[in-house]
Amino acid sequence: HKSHTVKEISTVAKTHQMEMTGTLENAKEVMTKLTGAIDENNKMIEQVEIFKRNAFLSINQTFEILHQTLEERKKTLLSELEAISLSKTTALTLQKEQFE
Repeated sequence: HKSHTVKEISTVAKTHQMEMTGTLENAKEVMTKLTGAIDENNKMIEQVEIFKRNAFLSINQTFEILHQTLEERKKTLLSELEAISLSKTTALTLQKEQFE
């Protein structure tokens, strides 16, 4: 009866060892997949960061161009206004001289 119990314990131990080995192998497989998914996620994050940086630079550049364009337009309008004002001043001066 004693040897029968030892065999049972040995069999149970081997069964548990096989189950644990299977569980460990499954865990390794899951860890490999998880590591792959994490790497893929990190690549995607990096791509999003690059896209974000490029978008920011592009928007900044567009606003710089817009700002320069508006400044040039402002100068043109001020110059035209000055020309109109000078022309009207000259016309009024001539009219005033005619009445004198």
